[in-house]
Amino acid sequence: MGYKIGSFNLRKLSFSTKDEDEGNDGKSVRRAYGDIGTIIRDNFDVVAMQEVLTDNVMPYIFPANFSWDYRWIRTRSKNDDSGEGYAFAWNTARLKPVTEPALWVQYRQDKDLGSAGLLRHPYYGRFTPVGTISGGPFCEFRLINTHIRFNPKENALLPLSGGELRQREFKILTEQILNRLGDKRYGDYMPAYTILLGDYNLNLNCGFPAPYVEDVVLIVDAKREKKLVTVQKKPTTISKDNPGYVSNYDHFTYDEFYFNNQGIRVSNDTIDTVSIYRNGDFERHWREISDHIPIILEVNLR
Repeated sequence: MGYKIGSFNLRKLSFSTKDEDEGNDGKSVRRAYGDIGTIIRDNFDVVAMQEVLTDNVMPYIFPANFSWDYRWIRTRSKNDDSGEGYAFAWNTARLKPVTEPALWVQYRQDKDLGSAGLLRHPYYGRFTPVGTISGGPFCEFRLINTHIRFNPKENALLPLSGGELRQREFKILTEQILNRLGDKRYGDYMPAYTILLGDYNLNLNCGFPAPYVEDVVLIVDAKREKKLVTVQKKPTTISKDNPGYVSNYDHFTYDEFYFNNQGIRVSNDTIDTVSIYRNGDFERHWREISDHIPIILEVNLR
């Protein structure tokens, strides 16, 4: 049985997005909420979203007549004045949350990242297949939804470059948060497949410019050896001024050793929403959908 896990940065999604941010005389932008919902329902069982600025857009993406539910949260940090938000949405016929998703704040701070550590704490969600108790797959998916900083204002006050700051955040997210949540066991002791996903603002070294994300992080501790691999090498961010793709910022990271030992097969890809939903029109996609296309990780259980 397989499950389709997605990540989608939705570029400052709210009711008040203005073209004044986009160089078009301050005219209002009509975001295609219904099409965003269609993209998600067509392609995923659960999706992690970034840059959802307000929760009041969510009912327009997921109307009540569809079997989908969602949760939204503001990304709180005293260093983050962007007003960003995260969201999870899932197909209720396929998955259900184990607990309410929440920001994960339990990590050691890196003084070189500023007094608040990560610019945006990640959003942690636990989901289990529907029917787990009555004979369905006995497992859970632990999703760590992240949006690594790009070039916030306070970079000038810190001793590292923008690229170095992003790489330090990735180090915390993998070596501390993903590593520890992958080991964590709750009272039911279900097998847990833990995945970091989102907009890393870092390219894999596959033809795109630096700064780069490490594609393999090896960890050996008292519990077990881990091989944290970062995947998804295709381009995901687009330009409206010079239509086309410009970077490879959206990724998944998981413990390959653990997945292999459990007999779990995974594959990753992008969803070419520019071609499928906007007939190849990059500018329309940028304005109405996002400056990112979504990515997908298919997890096939034994």
